[in-house]
Amino acid sequence: MPKNDRNGQAEIWGEQLGEVMGDLSPKMRAIFSICRYTGCRVSEARQLKADDVVGDCIVFRKATTKGKATRQVNIHPELKAVLSEAALPVRGYLFPGRSGEKPITRQACEKALRKVCDLIALKGHSTHSFRRT
Repeated sequence: MPKNDRNGQAEIWGEQLGEVMGDLSPKMRAIFSICRYTGCRVSEARQLKADDVVGDCIVFRKATTKGKATRQVNIHPELKAVLSEAALPVRGYLFPGRSGEKPITRQACEKALRKVCDLIALKGHSTHSFRRT
């Protein structure tokens, strides 16, 4: 059963992923690409700081992970290209919120994805779909 009104399991992305990513802003494309290529949750990706990108790795701090364990993930070449296009900050949060002092909210990420999915008439996808793909 596809996801409906926050119930059920999120759909897995198919060939429509390219269209969705193309319609997202560079910042949202970067955050969802991190989720896709590292298997992290959107809440983990949105709380990344510039210091967490070390060489060819992304470090997810234990304070921001669900399992409360620090982990390090190599950056996929396609992810590296997406991150370079996004013009991310060199200090502070990679995805700052409106004030700049806190990271972007999970709700803002969900809203951006939902807007694109509604635009191209996709049902059953959520931020968790990137984790399942």
